[in-house]
Amino acid sequence: MFEGLKTAGSISMSAVFTLTPLLTGLSAHFLGYQRLRRKVFFAILLGAIGSLWIIFEGSSQNLLSLNIGKGELIFFAGCFCHALYAVFIPVLNRGESSIIQTFGVLIFSSIIVCLFGVKPMIETNWLNLSSLVILTIFYLAIFATAITFFLIQFSARRISGTKVMSYTYAIPFWVALSGGFLLGSWPTTETMLGGILIATALIFLMRDDLGNS
Repeated sequence: MFEGLKTAGSISMSAVFTLTPLLTGLSAHFLGYQRLRRKVFFAILLGAIGSLWIIFEGSSQNLLSLNIGKGELIFFAGCFCHALYAVFIPVLNRGESSIIQTFGVLIFSSIIVCLFGVKPMIETNWLNLSSLVILTIFYLAIFATAITFFLIQFSARRISGTKVMSYTYAIPFWVALSGGFLLGSWPTTETMLGGILIATALIFLMRDDLGNS
């Protein structure tokens, strides 16, 4: 996914990422691990529409100008793997706690990254990196990777992977809302409409969980 980020645009990348919950649901369904019920499928589509509405600012022109290139295709492959990750968490678990399972995933992921990235890591002048780059690396390692993986592990053992991934639909809305509080750039009416669609979808999914508990 990071490789795809080199050439993919932020808008197109965000649009591709909205496919993750649907990919999770379809993968679990066709692999026979969990049936994708119509109500859940409808909620996923509703959340996707709301998320895309925010990403493209409610403009059909922005949607039509979407360009899918090599970076987007690579990122899509990463999203598909991310979707499968949520599907296989409960399947491959043999009683390990979420923290142990996360630890194992991170260890083997680090080994794979080192095998493929040993040359650029050696060539990088780490002492000359700016403080912003260092902080970004720590943020990606701790929050965007370790903590995120743990939360996905923890949640996917209690609710379906499809629903876990569906909560990512709230990201564009939270980004827009954070921009209002931190930068004074409050969401537009179009953004709020997308947020309402996302909230409706998530409420529906939460009520479905309560009904099945």
